[in-house]
Amino acid sequence: MIYLENMKANNIKFIFNKKYLLIILILILMFFEFSNTDVFIQNFFFNRKTNTWIIGEHLNGYQILKLIFYKGIKGVLIIFGITQIVLTIINYKAKKDMKKNIFIIFSLSLIPLTVAGLKQVTNVYCPYELNIYNGNKLYIKLLEKSSHNLKIKGKGFPAGHASGGFSLMCLFFIMKRKILGFMIGFFTGWTMGLYQMMRGAHFLSHTIISLWIAWFLILFLKKIIFKEN
Repeated sequence: MIYLENMKANNIKFIFNKKYLLIILILILMFFEFSNTDVFIQNFFFNRKTNTWIIGEHLNGYQILKLIFYKGIKGVLIIFGITQIVLTIINYKAKKDMKKNIFIIFSLSLIPLTVAGLKQVTNVYCPYELNIYNGNKLYIKLLEKSSHNLKIKGKGFPAGHASGGFSLMCLFFIMKRKILGFMIGFFTGWTMGLYQMMRGAHFLSHTIISLWIAWFLILFLKKIIFKEN
C-alpha cells in the first residue's frame, strides 16, 4: 500500500487519459468478441449435472446471500447517496464548498443510469437465459446481434448491479489516501459483480465493461465539476 501511495504519476497516467481509455475499451471488446473467455469463465459457476448455478434458490442460505450481496450493498449505496444529498444541503446553507458532495452524488447516480440505458440497446442476454446454460435463448455476442432477428431483446450488458459499486471509485478524488478510495469502489464493484456472475446473471465481460464505464464517467464528472484537468 505504501508503495502504491508513492508511485509517480507518470507510471499510472494512462488511467487518467481518455484516449488511452478508449483504446483499452476497444481492446477489451475485441478480446471478448473474438475469444471464448466469457463462456470459459462462466462454466466454473454452472453445474452441468444439476443444471444449476453456484448461487441460486436451491442453495441453503440463498436468501441471506441475496440480502447481503444484492439488497444489502445496494441499500448501503442508496443511504450513502442520500447522506451526500443531505450534506450538500447543509453545506449550501452554511455557504461551504459543495463540490465534493455533488461529485459523489452524480457519480452514484449517473453511472448506474448510463449502464441501465445501455442495457436497453445492447441486446445481450444474461447467461441464465441462454440455451448453453439450460435456458431458451441463443448465445449471441455483442457485435453479432445485428445478424439475428430477435423478438425479445436481451438486457444483460453491461452489468447494472456492479456499476453501483464501481461508482464508489470516485472516492479516489475525495479521500486523502487516494488508492484506498479507489480500492473501496473497485472491490465493492467486483464483490457485487462476482455475486451476479455466480448466479448466472452476467458474464465477466459485462462486469469489466461496467468498470470501464464507471471510471470513464468519474473522470468526466471530475473535469466538469472541479473544472480541472
